[in-house]
Amino acid sequence: MRNEEIIEAEPIKIFVDSCVEIGAKEAATEAQTLERYRFRFEQPLIKASKEYYDRESRTYMSTHTVVEYMSRAKYRIESEERRIKQVIHSTTLGLVMETIEVSYVSNHLEKMEAESMILLGNQQYDDLRNMYFLLTRVPTGLQVVRLMFLGYVKTKGLASVEQLQPEKDGSVDPSAYVGALFGVYETFADVCKTVFSQDSGLVASLDQACKEYINSNAVTNRPGPQSPELLTKYIDSLLKKGSKVSDDAELELKLNQVVTIFKYLEDKDSFQTFYRRSLAKRLVNELSTSFDAEQKIISKFKDVCGFDFTHKLARMFNDIELNNELNTQFRTKMTRSLPFDFSAKVFNTAAWPLTMAPYCANFIVPQALTEAVNGYTDFYTDRHKGRKLNWLWQFSKAEVKITLPNNTDPKRMTYMFSVSVFQLAIMQLLNSSSTRTITIQSILDSTKLPYNIIESSLSTFIKSRLVVILDPATKKPTDGTLSSSSLLKLNTAFRSKRLRINLNAPIKADQKKESLETSQAIADSRNILIQATIVRIMKTRKTLSHTMLVTETIAHLTSRFKPTILEIRKGIDTLLEKEFIERASGSKDQYNYLA
Repeated sequence: MRNEEIIEAEPIKIFVDSCVEIGAKEAATEAQTLERYRFRFEQPLIKASKEYYDRESRTYMSTHTVVEYMSRAKYRIESEERRIKQVIHSTTLGLVMETIEVSYVSNHLEKMEAESMILLGNQQYDDLRNMYFLLTRVPTGLQVVRLMFLGYVKTKGLASVEQLQPEKDGSVDPSAYVGALFGVYETFADVCKTVFSQDSGLVASLDQACKEYINSNAVTNRPGPQSPELLTKYIDSLLKKGSKVSDDAELELKLNQVVTIFKYLEDKDSFQTFYRRSLAKRLVNELSTSFDAEQKIISKFKDVCGFDFTHKLARMFNDIELNNELNTQFRTKMTRSLPFDFSAKVFNTAAWPLTMAPYCANFIVPQALTEAVNGYTDFYTDRHKGRKLNWLWQFSKAEVKITLPNNTDPKRMTYMFSVSVFQLAIMQLLNSSSTRTITIQSILDSTKLPYNIIESSLSTFIKSRLVVILDPATKKPTDGTLSSSSLLKLNTAFRSKRLRINLNAPIKADQKKESLETSQAIADSRNILIQATIVRIMKTRKTLSHTMLVTETIAHLTSRFKPTILEIRKGIDTLLEKEFIERASGSKDQYNYLA
């Protein structure tokens, strides 16, 4: 039968049944029923099978490739199992199969392991399925392959990132970066599903590999944005107006890819800080393409990290909804209609990562806005006793209509400019001048803003030629650079093919400050979290060694970020100073909790 001869199976079956039947008659106990069968048939069969398959497997491996051998081994194991089930007692099946599996798999395991990554690299998935079938049949058969798979995926992930071309500032395009990270995951997740039957060990190897190459690669190992910030920027490109995403189905697909990468991030606390600031900008500047999409991805983050991770994000949306109601009530309450549309957004400082820039403290609000600003302040404080509004002028903006070139030109056009409140103040000063000319000093005096903010606000005016710099002596336009002594004039000959023009550019000083604030916010948040974690551990354990305290602290915080030993040591020192814990008497390496 094993040599593919056609042999009657029935006589063998009759003989086996006879051995069992005779054994049953002679047995004094139930356990002795199969003794005759095992002695007369099973033991000789196992011995003969081992000799047969040891010889055949050695011969076949020496004369064929590993791929051909695996195909043969799979065929032999499957055919043997069918034969055994036809003719022998059910108790023997496991022993015979174990014998052939040792002969065909265990004895040649190293050669198959060595071939595994070659097959993976060549995408020989049918051959890999054969290998997986064989290796799963022996104890620890996949142990080495799982380690090799981890290393292979990690190498591919690192190589994928290394191929990305950096921008001029050394950073990489967020879309390309996320695409590289997810592309490797997607390829090998599919291999796990279609080739390795979602083997838990190989899936765990994939997870570990992804975690390693996503958190430490050619991009993260050099100065510049790291994975949390780049992922945030990519999400911003998906959810902000002007996104290249074609429809809801594509957006859903890309958001799921984002969440996949997010799951592997070690520094989820850093991501949370960057994401809150990014979301705040979209909401403040009304740049979100869809509130539903914004809330959908927050829900996905909640599924991964829980309520605590997203509750501040959810509160931001609550504030936006409340603001719509407040603005409606404000318009109703105003006894005299404003000559323009006005709306305000009130943000809870506990939920929003926004603060008033220091240079806004002395800012003189443009006269055109004074009535609206004072009216809204009185309206809000009357409704909410004890609360104080701090106007975040650096985030405020306006839309201004200007008709140019001049009132006598038949080709004059009315333009709608989007500007910041600081730019609005400059426009008002230009408009109030009979010659449409002002000095930098007059802007400084009228607005009480520092020079660098004025300079940044004027940059887009000058670049677009809406405002020109005049030579102080000749009073004619010049290409000179802006300085504190410059003379400026509204360009009444301004022309543009576009009727809606956005001149509201980010203030460079704010961008630098925000970057520093974000880094500091992450560091401060981590220090607080480390201290709180140490206190919780010590409150439960009462007494603990330094090593155990460090180990448990890392274990508790791993889901948010991976604290360094130095960060934990600083946290311990702070708590010792605050007398939350103390060193145990007679031991520098032992701590006691102080109630």
